[in-house]
Amino acid sequence: MDSIVDARLAPTDASYFSDIFIRMMWAVNHKILDIVEVFEDWLIECTDEYKVEIVLRNEEIFPFQADTDFFRAIERVRKKMPETASLCDQMTKARGSTINP
Repeated sequence: MDSIVDARLAPTDASYFSDIFIRMMWAVNHKILDIVEVFEDWLIECTDEYKVEIVLRNEEIFPFQADTDFFRAIERVRKKMPETASLCDQMTKARGSTINP
């Protein structure tokens, strides 16, 4: 997935790739193409704002099973990339977690 995103034609809205990856998730055996794991890695690494935005713009798949892992990653993104705060808020709200960050 990294090579697909890195080879994009500029400018391409991050929601475009988010939608493609979500569709791929439902279309292939996710043991072969583990999109959730890649999304989690992108949030943990928090080095490429575009890739982080792809994760935050997805509306169907939420990274991390545990709320604590999710909030830890989201808070790291907020600190390193403050311009993504509203997307972090949207994902947190959409996730409907039972604990507060």
